[in-house]
Amino acid sequence: MLSVRYVNVLLLLFFFLFVFFAGCTSSSSSKKCSFDKDCKDYQMCDASTGKCVLKPGRCESNANCKDIEICDAKSHSCILKAGSCYTDLDCETWQICDQTSNYCRAKIGFCDSDSQCGQNEICDSSRHVCKPRKGYCYNAFDCEPHETCDLESQRCVVLSGRCNTDMDCNDWEVCNNKTKWCVLREGYCDSNSKCKSWQICDVNIKRCISLPGRCTYSSECKPYEYCNANNYCVAREGFCRSNSDCKFYENCDLANNICVVRMGYCIKDEDCKPYQYCDAEKKQCIKRFGYCGSDSDCPIGEYCDLTIGSSSQYRCIKK
Repeated sequence: MLSVRYVNVLLLLFFFLFVFFAGCTSSSSSKKCSFDKDCKDYQMCDASTGKCVLKPGRCESNANCKDIEICDAKSHSCILKAGSCYTDLDCETWQICDQTSNYCRAKIGFCDSDSQCGQNEICDSSRHVCKPRKGYCYNAFDCEPHETCDLESQRCVVLSGRCNTDMDCNDWEVCNNKTKWCVLREGYCDSNSKCKSWQICDVNIKRCISLPGRCTYSSECKPYEYCNANNYCVAREGFCRSNSDCKFYENCDLANNICVVRMGYCIKDEDCKPYQYCDAEKKQCIKRFGYCGSDSDCPIGEYCDLTIGSSSQYRCIKK
């Protein structure tokens, strides 16, 4: 059997539950009263029933208000829902009250959605007027600073030299997305100042090309030349463009652009006449002792035998 103490606890719990639910289900408007002061400030005492009822225009929930109203929990007054109205005064200055729906709508010339604007327009949410979509315009002020308005097409177009994409620039330029200026592509030019000191700008192809005799790569030089560190085309070893490219004992053979031994000079004996030898230090052909190349090399009364095949060829013999 249940103990007395346990029964008392159960009875006390049932009592509190009864009080709680009774308080929740009872309406404040059913509170008994004799005077208005017995009710809440938004209520009055109904003398016929002796109960508190709502004052006119006051509320405890949205159910006490009209469809376009809600109950304000602080003032217990019915207030209009956002966008609802009875007169124009309940709306924004750019709106009027539609008496049929009791909703505020935009006045003529104003908007609250893009659907109220033209095909190429959107509604400016800050001013509630239609304005051109991005890229469209009525005047230059509708465009970006680097653009102007083409009044015929009502489209924003870039100013000369300005751009939105690379397609707005010349073939040798790209669009700088920060400044919106067309700038030269890497490796292209529009003036000599954009080139190296040994180059000029070819205005036809907008590329820097080397000046005559100058170079960036050896491929720009002639086959017998290479491009040196100072960007000049110079003769390769053993080749020449002039005598200055050769040794002192050589001349430049311009037909073949190679250095050849000058007349009277030598590198080896074979470069000299049969009656000469090559002085390795002076690089000159020297007459061999006892030989001659002309009568002037012989004593008086003798002449130089220049007969081909003669046993005394290139020797001085008596007349």
